[in-house]
Amino acid sequence: MVYGRNFSKEYPSDYKSCIINETTLEVFGWKDPVGKQLFLFGKPYPVIGLVAFFPISYHVLKVAIQNPVDALRYE
Repeated sequence: MVYGRNFSKEYPSDYKSCIINETTLEVFGWKDPVGKQLFLFGKPYPVIGLVAFFPISYHVLKVAIQNPVDALRYE
C-alpha cells in the first residue's frame, strides 16, 4: 500500500469501496485519491487506498472499453 489503507473487516462498507493503482492516479490527474469516487455503471465506489502499479483485470478492461461512458466515471 502506497497511501491510504487496505480493505478491512473493521469497515463493513469496504465492499463498496475501491483501491486504485498509481497509473489510475496519473490518468485521472489526482494528487490525493483517498475520498474521491469512481462510478462503475452509475454506482459510486469511494477510493480508500493507492497501490503501486499492477496489471488491471482483462474482464474489467474489456467492459470499460466496450462501453466507456456507462462503465466508468470519476469525480
